[in-house]
Amino acid sequence: MKEAMKKRQDRSKRQPSRLPPPLARVKLGVYRHYRNGKLYTVILNTVAHHDIEGRPVPRVVYVGHYRAADGSSRPYDCTAAHFLEKVMVAGKPMRRFTPVGRP
Repeated sequence: MKEAMKKRQDRSKRQPSRLPPPLARVKLGVYRHYRNGKLYTVILNTVAHHDIEGRPVPRVVYVGHYRAADGSSRPYDCTAAHFLEKVMVAGKPMRRFTPVGRP
């Protein structure tokens, strides 16, 4: 019993109580994509664990404000770094996703 409690305490020490820096910058809300101008809502920002290395990987899950040709709307996910990175447009750096409001 004591060993199980100790393992549980050790596990809680490893897990951060707050989001890591990349995810802390991705707020839940509505964003506009730089290329197509379509709106997306971030519905979750979390930490997944790499399947091989086991290291934590910040992830962002978002859904589009539009429907596909078949009428469906599926969620997308990417790393927080990909979501936050800047892209070059006409020689100028621009955010891949720009915040436009709250959900």
